Amino acid sequence: MRRLLMNFDEFPDNSHFDPFLHNDYDFIHGIVFYFLRLCESPMNPVGQKSRERSAATWSTFPIINSLFLQYQDLIEFKWIEVLHDDLESSKIDGLALKRKGNSMIILIELAGGCRTNTEKKLESDCPKIYKNAIRTLKKDNKQKVFTVIYHENTLIFESLTKYNQYYVRERHLQLTVPQTPRDLKSFAALLPALLSWRQAAVASAE
Repeated sequence: MRRLLMNFDEFPDNSHFDPFLHNDYDFIHGIVFYFLRLCESPMNPVGQKSRERSAATWSTFPIINSLFLQYQDLIEFKWIEVLHDDLESSKIDGLALKRKGNSMIILIELAGGCRTNTEKKLESDCPKIYKNAIRTLKKDNKQKVFTVIYHENTLIFESLTKYNQYYVRERHLQLTVPQTPRDLKSFAALLPALLSWRQAAVASAE
């Protein structure tokens, strides 16, 4: 796997590489290489006991920031204890905002750390994130908002859609952060589904 990643066979001299046109390829290459390096480290930090924000620095932040790197002109990310008018007095761990209009596109909650017995945190954060999602759908009069929940080395990518008087919650994928090379292959196989989720989020900001 490392040999394939380092060879960069598709663009041997960089003469045909375009950072925007080949953004999806670049994301997959970069994030797989990043987690491969962690798997090869003496003590992979992804698998170590860690609290909420420490765990996020190794998993949630690198994945989300890399995923949307080429769309920073459309979407702005804010992290940790974020406030927004639509949330009233409620704080949230992460927000993606449309640069034109400042409306919320993605809501992110870190439901605990790694190996820290955080089931109760997950139980409290799920209603919280969807209560806030409904608020933004009502206030901005839009049809869909996207969510990400981190819990015990797993990222859950979902969306909430308003349909008449109902709200439909859809799970797009559940992505487990890899701790071994074998895990990494399963992780890489899900990345096309993650890119589809991202494109839907970007389309809502355009």
